[in-house]
Parts: sequence; structure tokens; C-alpha cells
Amino acid sequence: MRATAKSRAEEVDLAIGGFVEAIEDTENVDISHSADRVEQALDRLAPLFRSKDPLLAAQAQIPIIYLLAGQLDHKELLSLRAFLRRFQRLREINRRLSPEDPARDPELTQFELMNRSSNDQASIDGRYRIILHRFKAEFYLNPILG
Repeated sequence: MRATAKSRAEEVDLAIGGFVEAIEDTENVDISHSADRVEQALDRLAPLFRSKDPLLAAQAQIPIIYLLAGQLDHKELLSLRAFLRRFQRLREINRRLSPEDPARDPELTQFELMNRSSNDQASIDGRYRIILHRFKAEFYLNPILG
């Protein structure tokens, strides 16, 4: 009876091992596929930026730029750098305004507040929604860009 219990345990171990190996193989494929997607996205972005680019100096902005670029077609992507420079300037101007100033942009203020917890998923999602909305509005409302 002991031999049977041991052989069943070995069978279970083999079955579990096979299951774990199958999961590992699937994870490796998923990781490989994800790595390919990231590499393709970075290949699209690389021509837009230079080494030590000031637009990429704030690490909190990198995932937002990455997500934004993933939603843009080729024509839109060509306008991304100029948009990011304008967006950065608007943020800087908005930060200098007093909280009571009616010229202060509430959406940019919200962006700055979310930027304080830059790695929080809700912060990333919120900042991404704001920057995507602003990019699309500027791109499609400005005949020179669109």
C-alpha cells in the first residue's frame, strides 16, 4: 500500500510539474510578446527624442508618454514632441499662478496633483486621460497640426 501511495504522490508531482512547466512556457511567451510590443513602441518613439532629452527628464512622465504614443497614428506621432513642449510650458505657467487666479487651469492643476503620486495606477490613468484629451483636442482642432 505504501508503494502505491508513493507512486500516486510521484504521479501528482509529475502532473503538477507538467502543469507548472506549461504555465512557465505560457508566461515566457507572454513576456516575450510583451517585450516585442515594448520594443516596437520604443522604436516608434526613438526618432522623436534625443539623448538626455529634457522632455524625458521627469521619470513620472515616461509611462504617460509611452501610453499616449501607443494611441497615436503615424501622423499624430509626428506632432507629439511639439505638443509635449507646449504642454510642459502650460504646466509651468499654471504652477506659477496663485490658486485663486481665475486663469489657473483646473485640469492642469489636477494633473499636477496626480503627478505627486506618480507611480500610483490611478494617477497614471488620470494623467494619461488628461494628456490624451489635450493632445487629441489640439491635434484635431488646430488645422496646422491635423
